[in-house]
Amino acid sequence: MTRKRKNRRNRRTDFAAVQEVTERIISGGADYLDENIIRLMQASGELRDEREFADFTLDPQQTLEAAAHHFARFRRRFSRAARRDKDKAAMVYDDYRIAALEDLDTPQLREEVRRRLDRFVARAHHRGAPYKVEAAILLSILLDAEQKVTKKPVPLGICGLMTVIYEDTLDRAMAEVPDAQEIAGEELTELWRSRRMEKDMAALTAATKKAKSLDDLERRITSDPDLSLAWRCQQPHLLKALNDELAHLGADFVPGYFTAEEATLAMDRMEEEHLSKPWHLSRYIMTVTFRQSCRLPVVRCRSRSRGCGYVGNSESSKSFPHIHQPSSWAAGARSG
Repeated sequence: MTRKRKNRRNRRTDFAAVQEVTERIISGGADYLDENIIRLMQASGELRDEREFADFTLDPQQTLEAAAHHFARFRRRFSRAARRDKDKAAMVYDDYRIAALEDLDTPQLREEVRRRLDRFVARAHHRGAPYKVEAAILLSILLDAEQKVTKKPVPLGICGLMTVIYEDTLDRAMAEVPDAQEIAGEELTELWRSRRMEKDMAALTAATKKAKSLDDLERRITSDPDLSLAWRCQQPHLLKALNDELAHLGADFVPGYFTAEEATLAMDRMEEEHLSKPWHLSRYIMTVTFRQSCRLPVVRCRSRSRGCGYVGNSESSKSFPHIHQPSSWAAGARSG
C-alpha cells in the first residue's frame, strides 16, 4: 500500500472515530450530559495548553470592565461567603465569573472558539488524549447557536476552557490596562490578588532559591513576564507582612537618615562579609520597602532592651538580613 493511500485510509478512519463520538453525544442527549458534562467541561480547561488556544485571549479592557461592573452586585455574597468556608466562596466566585463572561459572550466569539476546537480535534484525535478530544467535540457542539442538545445556550462561564481564558485575560488587563486597579476598585483588586497568591508565591520562592545575588533575582523577575506579574501582584501583601514583622520586633522606619548611596554601600559590604545562601525572599522585599522614598530609611528599635540601629542589628537580621537598592527599580517604585 502506498503512503498516499495509507494516509487517505487513516483520515477516513479518524473521521469515522470523530463522527462516532459526535453521534454518541447528540443521540445520548440529556442522559449523556448528566453523566459526562461536568467531567468534560472541567477537562476542557486543559485545552488552554494546546497550540490552537495558546495565543487566544479576550479583550483585556472589556474583560476588566465586565469584572468591575458585576463585582458590586456580588460584593455582599462574597462577604458572607468569606465568613463561612472556601467551598462557599468558590461557588460565589463561579457565579460571579459566569455573569462577567455573559457580558463578553457574542456569536463571533463562540464561532471563533468553535473553529479552534475543530482544528484541535482534526490535529489531535488520532494521537492526543481521548478525553481532551471528547471534551473539545462536546464543547464545540454546545457552543453552536443551533445545537439541540440543550434547550438554552450553554453559558461560557461553565466551560473550563473559557474560565481559564477569562482568568488569563484578567491577569493581562490588571498588568496592562492603564489605571486598572482604579477601574477594578480596591476590593476586586484584593480578590484578584488573593486568588493568585499561592501560585505567585510558589513562583517567587522558586526564583529566589535559584538566584545567586539580588541583581540576579532582579534580572529573573524583570525578564520573565509571568514572574514580573507575580511580583507586582503580591508586592502589597509582602510589604504588609514585612511591616507587621518589624512591628512585632518593635521597630519602625525613619526615612532619610542615610542617603541611598551610603546605605547601599554598607549593605553591600554586609552581604559580602556575612550573608550567604540559602536565600530568603524577605531580603528582596526589604529593597522595595526602601524604594518607597528616594532616600533609604533606617530601622530604629522602639524598645531599649532590643538595642538600637538599622536593619543590620543582630535581632532583626534574623528575619530580614539584607538591604539593597537596585537602581533600575527605583523609577518603577516611584510610579507605582
